[in-house]
Amino acid sequence: MTYIWLDDLDQCLQAASLPYTEVNESPYDVTGANYWKSRGRPQSTGQFAPVGVLCHHTADNYASVSSNLAVILQGNSEAPGPICHLYVSREPKIYLIAAGRCNHAGKGTFPGGNCQDMNAQLIGIEASNNGVGERWGDSMIDLYARLVAALIDWYGWRVSDDVWMHHITGPPCGNGKIDPAGPYKLQPNLPGGSAGSWDLNTWRNYVATFAGTSPAPDPNPGEEMTLCLIHAPGMSNPNSAEYWAVFAGDMDAQGVVNSVRHLGPRLNSVIGFESDNKTPRLKGTKILERSKASMTDFTLDGPVPTGDKTSWADNNFYRGD
Repeated sequence: MTYIWLDDLDQCLQAASLPYTEVNESPYDVTGANYWKSRGRPQSTGQFAPVGVLCHHTADNYASVSSNLAVILQGNSEAPGPICHLYVSREPKIYLIAAGRCNHAGKGTFPGGNCQDMNAQLIGIEASNNGVGERWGDSMIDLYARLVAALIDWYGWRVSDDVWMHHITGPPCGNGKIDPAGPYKLQPNLPGGSAGSWDLNTWRNYVATFAGTSPAPDPNPGEEMTLCLIHAPGMSNPNSAEYWAVFAGDMDAQGVVNSVRHLGPRLNSVIGFESDNKTPRLKGTKILERSKASMTDFTLDGPVPTGDKTSWADNNFYRGD
């Protein structure tokens, strides 16, 4: 089973100069996570290896940001939270919700394909709108489009193939959705409700005007940076499991990594392994051996994360096999 944690979403937003608010510990969070990077549906609920972005609206009746966040984190009996990875409020502002799988897409299909688990396939963005006639604010539309474009740039996808809407993917598989819908500056005369669903190509064309403006992760940060694999065998199974945490930063002679970028689930795409699944392909990558105990108390100097001693659980690490 492939389950990727998108704990580089903050780096994606930073690269696109998009301000955001992290949504961390909350009494409404049914997963009990204390950090967005460790929030997601359990791996037992299915895979997560996204290949694109799915756009939604919340269908809320002018609810407050706090109310919308509570619903996103809690979900419902059919779709427990979190129900999206990112949320755009009316103000507008971006809220960073989850790095793992979310219950936002349900059963669906890409045009011409078979019905499948779309939660495994797509990053979900919820944006505040009642969906029955509320006009979307121009600044909100711009932020929404910039956010989608930033994700496309960061993960190396294509606007023309990898930007989707719930009313496109869901209905062919009995998942009757209309979102996103309602009048906005590109389609100002749309009604609300099912007759007002956005045109996919119109939205893609607008997103494309922002795409290509923010950098993707640099697979080779240069001589002033050191790619560093932290090797922590036996995080779950001391006999067989081999886990890796991946960082790019300056490493001093004592092995302290400064100016850190936590690459997380981009391990294989940024560094990758030789056929033994242990030897990094990228030359110059250094490997530090660390026990589980030492990783629990491992302190990083740098912006991401800073002095983090609390979140080094198994799901912060990635299996070499």
